[in-house]
Amino acid sequence: VPVKVSPNNKGFIVVNIGSGVSFLHIKGDTYERIGGSSLGGSTFLGLCALLTGCDNFDEAIDLAANGDSAKVDMLVKDIYGEDMKGNLFGTLRPTTLAASFGKMLRKERRLKARKEDLALSTLIMCSMNVAAMAHIHAKHLGIKDIVFTGNFLATTHGLRSPQGTKKYRLHTSSCI
Repeated sequence: VPVKVSPNNKGFIVVNIGSGVSFLHIKGDTYERIGGSSLGGSTFLGLCALLTGCDNFDEAIDLAANGDSAKVDMLVKDIYGEDMKGNLFGTLRPTTLAASFGKMLRKERRLKARKEDLALSTLIMCSMNVAAMAHIHAKHLGIKDIVFTGNFLATTHGLRSPQGTKKYRLHTSSCI
């Protein structure tokens, strides 16, 4: 698939998300692996299997498509309240993720947790980790263009797009 990137001499970053994650700096005809993470597709599927009993990737994605992560994740508003009084980080929205699975510390909430909510929280946790690492690499190198690719994305967003699945975008303009 052709990719348009800004013409510059700094290149761009490719984030390949499969079982794990690799970060590559592409510059002209050369590339260098600049990092990686073990929190990729296999982490998502493994945790979903443990938390929900699902048997395959499609089932995990179907569960996530019908989940509400706010039922299991702690949001900024859960810490500071709806009015956000005492929010020391004035730029945070009330719905900003504060802690993945943060509401699961209490037994009564764990007992009420739905498989769908757990699957979506797991998907967001893995995806946010990848996006944050990509952002850090881009900022460090002064790069604005990041290309996300790999089997994980082909399965979760390209070949299938379950209605209701939330999509997240990394705003690379904020990297510089």
